[in-house]
Amino acid sequence: MIAENGGESLSKCATKSCMVCRKIGIGRCGNKRLPPGSRVIGVAKITRNWLLFVIFNCQPDKQLLIMIIKEIIKQLSTNLSSYDITLYPPASEQTLLNFEQKLNCPLPDDIKTFYLFCNGFESAEDLFRIIPLEEITDRLAEYEPNSFTFAEYLIYCDTWEIEINPSNPNEYWISNQGTASRLLTKSLAEFLDRFLAKGVFGDGGLYTWHDEIDIRNKPQ
Repeated sequence: MIAENGGESLSKCATKSCMVCRKIGIGRCGNKRLPPGSRVIGVAKITRNWLLFVIFNCQPDKQLLIMIIKEIIKQLSTNLSSYDITLYPPASEQTLLNFEQKLNCPLPDDIKTFYLFCNGFESAEDLFRIIPLEEITDRLAEYEPNSFTFAEYLIYCDTWEIEINPSNPNEYWISNQGTASRLLTKSLAEFLDRFLAKGVFGDGGLYTWHDEIDIRNKPQ
């Protein structure tokens, strides 16, 4: 579906010329070939109206990552009353620094941007949380290096984990750590957008995402 090797054509996005595509100079997505060395590392559906094709040359672009997560922050800020969530107060720069020191690895720029907006949140209906950094810090010894649980459901009955590439901290993986570990996405924005759209159990929410991954990975 999505080109991963230099020189291959991109799949077309819904709008043919979305904001991010214009910003990184693609124009009409379907009419541009990836330059050698480029790779598509993820697709995020932002505000459920258009698709972002996230394209990076060699390494993820910091400004592009921040722009994408800011779309989610804007969505949260302007529609907070329509969500059944309570935002925690923003994390401080010192809290972020302390966390990175304990983790012994820098956080991805989009994740830092999100935590500077809010130090996690909780949903009353689904008993789902994005976990505050201080709480994650207290549990870091339980996880593999460069990894931590950032989201949980029903008091840690199910969890979602971030694993960071220490040689390139803006490259990371989000997986579900339930009955079977599943790699879901490389984008916090996509993860949050999915939860905000359909919650944990809704059609198109986090658990149906798990099912989609299971079906995709099932041997033929």
